[in-house]
Amino acid sequence: MKLRATVATASLVFASTLVTTTFAPDVAAQGNQKTWHVSPKKANKTNPIPATERSVRRGRIVYVFNACDECHGPDGFAPNGENAPDLNSPEIWNQTDGAIFWKIKSRRHGMPGAKKLSRADVWNLTNYLRSEYDD
Repeated sequence: MKLRATVATASLVFASTLVTTTFAPDVAAQGNQKTWHVSPKKANKTNPIPATERSVRRGRIVYVFNACDECHGPDGFAPNGENAPDLNSPEIWNQTDGAIFWKIKSRRHGMPGAKKLSRADVWNLTNYLRSEYDD
């Protein structure tokens, strides 16, 4: 129990200095990205994990420990001309959870950490991203 609390605390402290995630928008938010369409079947998939405080916290841990900020930047603005989209862009948040899930899981543009993520981790990550960046 003490170790779990320590890991959770460390991840939250770490997350406060890093922050953001990974996937390309349907509408190219940046000039160097191509349109990335998701099939209706995949886009209509419903997130089976409610966006509870626990899920958002787990998603934040997934984000931090997979170094998503390395491409998305500390505030989600994807600096340095990376292929990663701006996580503050409405083009991303106008998409469904199913589309976001599929884009993270399919790892377009080589999202290095996404390959090892479980389905539950990607859904929790989606909940975290919505809570952090979807205004």
